[in-house]
Amino acid sequence: MANLKLYTYYIIVYSLWMGIVSLVSIYLFDFFNTNYFRFGPSPDLYLLGTNVLIDTWTKYSFYSVYLCLDSFIVVFIGETILPWINASILNQDNKIITNNKINTFIFVNAMYILMVFRALFSIGAMLTQIDFFIYTNVGRLVAGSLTSGIAIYKKEYEKNEDDQEMFWV
Repeated sequence: MANLKLYTYYIIVYSLWMGIVSLVSIYLFDFFNTNYFRFGPSPDLYLLGTNVLIDTWTKYSFYSVYLCLDSFIVVFIGETILPWINASILNQDNKIITNNKINTFIFVNAMYILMVFRALFSIGAMLTQIDFFIYTNVGRLVAGSLTSGIAIYKKEYEKNEDDQEMFWV
């Protein structure tokens, strides 16, 4: 429980920092007075760095659904595979792997290549318009909630004295 309390304080500090960043961006740099804060298709909505025009609701809807599904898949797969890579393969204390070294090397690097290749299609979308940023993060939030919920559900619960305290206090 002590770690959860400590991490709760970290989240509070991080939230305060994000509040400061938001206020500086809004008031000092007039952040909301840009085309980025529009919603929906428009005759000049091009994906950042491309000639892809999203000027109809059909294109907009298709692309929005794609962003949600894409980010869901990326987070779900990433949170399933990357912990294994970090705990088993990249962990310097773990001296034994149960898979062929060449196959493991190819698998791990294939994962990294896919992540980089996917970034090619996703980073520009999130920086094009705020609604695309929101749709991308909706998928991420759903997948993160699902994977963390599954992981927490599979854990055994060990009751201790701190259970009576609220974790944010």
